[in-house]
Amino acid sequence: MFFLFNFRRRFLAFSVLCLGFALFMGCSNPAGGTGAGAGDERVTLPSNLYGYHQTAVSYQKGWSGNEWIFTDDGYVITNETVTYYDASTGDIAFAGTIADYVAEDDTNGRLFIRISNGGTWGKTPGSYYAIICRGISSYAVTMGGAYKGGGQNNGVSTLAEAKAEYAYHTALGGYFDSPALYIAKTVAPRDLGALEGTWYYEDYDMYVVIRGNTFLNFMDGADTGYDEKYAPDDDEDDMLSLAGEVVDRVNNTANSGVLYVHTVVASYTYLNDKYVAVAWKKNGNTISVYTHSNEKTSLADLKNALNNANDTSQFTSDGFLDYVKQ
Repeated sequence: MFFLFNFRRRFLAFSVLCLGFALFMGCSNPAGGTGAGAGDERVTLPSNLYGYHQTAVSYQKGWSGNEWIFTDDGYVITNETVTYYDASTGDIAFAGTIADYVAEDDTNGRLFIRISNGGTWGKTPGSYYAIICRGISSYAVTMGGAYKGGGQNNGVSTLAEAKAEYAYHTALGGYFDSPALYIAKTVAPRDLGALEGTWYYEDYDMYVVIRGNTFLNFMDGADTGYDEKYAPDDDEDDMLSLAGEVVDRVNNTANSGVLYVHTVVASYTYLNDKYVAVAWKKNGNTISVYTHSNEKTSLADLKNALNNANDTSQFTSDGFLDYVKQ
């Protein structure tokens, strides 16, 4: 009898230990390279999906026919979240947490997210939504959010419903019939932190506008309601210096560094499709800017020649202009 009682006691203790271990393992989350799923499970994406992917930057007249705007858009994908930007200006179209990834093969699949921010596209918070991913590579990926006329374009109630509704196909009239090519980028929207915003140099009536990863420098010769934009039709004195994409940067100190801008539209001093170095020094509500005239066709050559905002042999002290934040 003693033996039987002792055996039962030990078996019970062992069972409790096993149950505790199983619960511990079931509640633990592996770390690194994965995203949060619909429950506590984790989702692993193809490695080339992580980071920032953006359409080619363009700068052109908006619908008003006068105001000029950047028109590119992009996806930032982290271990757990997806944020889609209307444009590199940093306006959020929608954002959500990663719920699942369904692979069709090694380079194609559907990325499912649970909407946390409906953004400018008006997605439904808490709903599930899908993004198609095709031709995933280290250089680029073709992507597109689910959309079709009369469809469930703002999300559906459950992940299972999303997988059924947003089926993988690219036929005309389906949810994914018009994806775009998104190129992997180094600088993502909001990477530039305190440099973001509109800056004004009163002596020359000049603006520097840094939003997302775009850089705009122009002289606004008239006050006609288009301040902080480049609107060449409102007055003959308006003059564009350059508009482009910040493709790389070097921080020399906490308050100084160099931005490298790829020009997409330029006039006066600069040419299109060149690389320009913009040195900056920030002091509170003021930023001193030196837009160097020594443009290059090679980013590597430019970075080798101009890489320190505090080196007077590269950026002379009298070349900086003091812009005040608006």
